[in-house]
Amino acid sequence: MCDQSLPDAPLPFGWASNIKSAVLHVVSLVQYVMITVRGWAANSLNARVRLKADNDRLNQENQWLREELRIQERSARQDQPTKASALPRRRENGDP
Repeated sequence: MCDQSLPDAPLPFGWASNIKSAVLHVVSLVQYVMITVRGWAANSLNARVRLKADNDRLNQENQWLREELRIQERSARQDQPTKASALPRRRENGDP
């Protein structure tokens, strides 16, 4: 095995590093296979297969955009000032 650290992945705590590595390798292989199959389908002579490949690609892009929007909305909520800090401050001498 190589000495590189494994990327952060939501795997159960306490798993041995070789198990984590094996799981990440399987996930990588599945992603590679999916890309290869989608490429084959996109170049297929069968119009129905090409349409299905295009539909899958658009659904994937839709999911990515929804996830990006969810992350941006969460970030925006965290950046918003609280209600108390949004109120105008009173001057020191008591004048409004």
